Amino acid sequence: MFGFLFNSALGSILRTPVLSLLAVVTIAVGIGVSIPMMTVFHHMSANPMPTTGHTLFRVSLDSWNAERPFREPNDPPPVLTLQDARNLGEATEPVERAGMYAAQATINPNEPGSRPFKVSARVTESGFFAMFEPRFLAGGGWDVRADAAKEPVAVIGPSLSQRLFGTTESVGSQLVVNGRRLTVVGVLAPWQLTPMFYDMQNPFAEVEELFVPLGLMFELHLVPEFWRSPTTLPAPLSHANFESLFSSGDIVFVQYWVQLPEPASAKSYRDWLDRYVEGQKALGRFPRALNNRLDDVAGWIDYTMKDSRDAGGVAALIVVMLLFYAVCLFNTVNLLLTKFLRSQGRTCVVRALGAAQSDMFLQYIIEVSMLALIGGLLGIALALLGLDAARNLFEHGSAVAASGVASTSGTDGFWRMDIPMAITCVVLALVGGVAAGIYPAWKACRVSPASGLKTI
Repeated sequence: MFGFLFNSALGSILRTPVLSLLAVVTIAVGIGVSIPMMTVFHHMSANPMPTTGHTLFRVSLDSWNAERPFREPNDPPPVLTLQDARNLGEATEPVERAGMYAAQATINPNEPGSRPFKVSARVTESGFFAMFEPRFLAGGGWDVRADAAKEPVAVIGPSLSQRLFGTTESVGSQLVVNGRRLTVVGVLAPWQLTPMFYDMQNPFAEVEELFVPLGLMFELHLVPEFWRSPTTLPAPLSHANFESLFSSGDIVFVQYWVQLPEPASAKSYRDWLDRYVEGQKALGRFPRALNNRLDDVAGWIDYTMKDSRDAGGVAALIVVMLLFYAVCLFNTVNLLLTKFLRSQGRTCVVRALGAAQSDMFLQYIIEVSMLALIGGLLGIALALLGLDAARNLFEHGSAVAASGVASTSGTDGFWRMDIPMAITCVVLALVGGVAAGIYPAWKACRVSPASGLKTI
């Protein structure tokens, strides 16, 4: 019976090609417009480290002032002071840890006459490479001894290596960063993180092209891109007071990550953090109530995304696009109603020959499902075009492009469709298409065979 209904549905599509095509295009347009923003939100909330993300934890300590929280209702700063990062780094556990922050650095090319240019830099520690495990084309990260000795070393990305040295085999070469010569110890392979979870201040950012030791921050005068102070700064930031403000002040700017491989070690480290803060309270610091956070990668993404302006804006756009899809489905209802009522005579003949009303309803639903499936596949193609257009628009209008900072990794980032989102396209098309076809199918099936045959 199903085979007969399927063939009948296919025949109905071929007999009304114009209306069938209009229904397919209407569904496809609704999908093609809705899916790009859903894809971006999908990548923004995804866990880019599904294997080891549960062992990596972001540390937050509430060192803010007593009068108000860092962020309502009672959130601690997402970054630490340099003093606290150093204190945590001197602890005997965990096995791997890294403080870090984002900055902009000026590169002076070796070629005479070449103009200096800016790149995004990550000022960090050796634990960064051990915890996040980026792949290398050549060399590797620096070690703990380089951190302690403040060795003038750097890890660079493949684009920067090609730009400066014409090759990715540049280990041992030297580059000038903010006037200081650094030796390249590693060249990263292209590294795609969506979102860039270790620094959620800008989840759209690409992975940096320059990594330098945290111990060189003052020597290279690498000012953090994000920093806050619970008090009014005594003077504007300058070369003269840069080190004194950031090394001993209450300015928070260091993002701090630790690796805790076992649930028991995570609980132990939480307790240790509480004891650390209690000890600092005895020294007159941390005036607020105990309010530490320890979030793994998935938890950190969820926590930072809930109040993210980027996430909120994308979510609002998704609602608007889904409303547009609903309008498309409403138009699809009218098209299907016209299409089914035009074939009423044939329906009545089949009913008169013994087909049940439920059989005809199922035939219409099969027909709608076929149209919706084709619309979903066409919607994927339109969504890919929309994602490409959105990526180009974002890249040309981004603050990175406007500031002249080199775009680094060359990855598609948020603007690519993966298999789950392609499946979402098809499912959304099928669900929407079938929902749009229920009323027209029900309406067409309610005509009695006798009255319908009189009109033939």
